[in-house]
Amino acid sequence: MDLAGLPCIAQSDDELSELSCVAGFDDDVCIAGRESTDIDCCFEDRRRAEAAKAPAKRRPSQQRLASSASRVLAFSRLTFSVADRRTRRERRLLDDVGARCDRATTTAVMGPSGSGKTTLISLLTLRAPRGRATGRVTLGGLALTQRRFRRLCFVVNQDDELWPTLTPREQLRHATQLFAAAGADIEPGRAEEIIDRLGLASCADTFVGHALVPGGLSGGQKRRLSIGVALVKQPVAAFLDEPTSGLDAAASLHTMAFVRSLAKDEHLIVVATIHQPSTKVFLDFDTLLLLSEGRVAYSGAASSAAAAFEGLGHVLPPLTNPADFLLDVV
Repeated sequence: MDLAGLPCIAQSDDELSELSCVAGFDDDVCIAGRESTDIDCCFEDRRRAEAAKAPAKRRPSQQRLASSASRVLAFSRLTFSVADRRTRRERRLLDDVGARCDRATTTAVMGPSGSGKTTLISLLTLRAPRGRATGRVTLGGLALTQRRFRRLCFVVNQDDELWPTLTPREQLRHATQLFAAAGADIEPGRAEEIIDRLGLASCADTFVGHALVPGGLSGGQKRRLSIGVALVKQPVAAFLDEPTSGLDAAASLHTMAFVRSLAKDEHLIVVATIHQPSTKVFLDFDTLLLLSEGRVAYSGAASSAAAAFEGLGHVLPPLTNPADFLLDVV
C-alpha cells in the first residue's frame, strides 16, 4: 500500500482506504482488527503530537469524538463470505450491508434466524470468524481499528460476565481500577455514580450470585450491572448482544428504558441485537436495521418501519406487535 500523501488521520470517508481482506491473512488493511504497521506508526506519531497540546488527561481521539458533532458509527458495503464445506463454493452471510448510527441513539438489529445479525455484530466489534470480509467501518470519521475499538467501544455479551462472589460496588470499583491501569481517564467517584444511575443502591453490597448459590441479584439487576461495567470505561459506542434475553416482560422493558436514557444522557451510540421484543421495547429504539438473508430489508426509524412495509402491500394488522409483523414479512 502506497502511503505517500496520505494524511495521518483521515478527515472524511473519501480519505479512508477500502477495507478488504481475508480475515487472519492480510495485514495491509484493517477489518476485524487488522491494520497496517505503517499506519500504526502514523497514528502513533500524530497521537503523541496532539497529546502534548491536549489539556488534562483525555486522549486526543476520545476528546475529538466526545466534542464532535460527527460522532457517528457508519458502515457501508459490508460483505462477508465463507467457504461451504460440502460444495467448496463461496457462501455469503452478509451482502452489501450498510447503515449509520448517530450519537445519543439506540439502534436495534433484527432479523430471523440466519439473517446475518450475529455476523454483522462480529464485524462491527472486530471479532469476525474466518472468512472473506470487505467493506468500510468508521467511528467519528476515523477507520475503526482494534486499537481505537479497545479505547472507545465496549461489548456487553448475552451472558452476564460478572464475578458471582463480588458485590455490585466491588465489581464496579474493580472495573474502575482495571480501566485506569490500562490508561483510561476515569473520573473520581465514577463507580458510585453508576450505582445510582443503575438503580442498584439497595443491593450494592449484595453478592452477584449464580445458579449454585441461593440469593443474589435478579436477572434484570445483573443485566444492568453488566451495562454499568461498560459505562465505567466511558465509551463512545456500546454493542449489546440480546440485552433482553432471559428476562421477563417487565425486566426487559425496564432494562431497555434504562439503556435508552443512558444513550441520551451519556451521548452514547448503542447498537443492540434483539429477538422478538415486545411492542413497547421495540418502539423504545430510535432506529431499526432489519436483515433478511444477509441483506438490508429496512434501515430507518423504528416507528416508521411498519408504514414503510405498508407501502409495499404488507399491512400491519390491528393489535399486532410490529416487531413480530416485520419478522414474519421478511
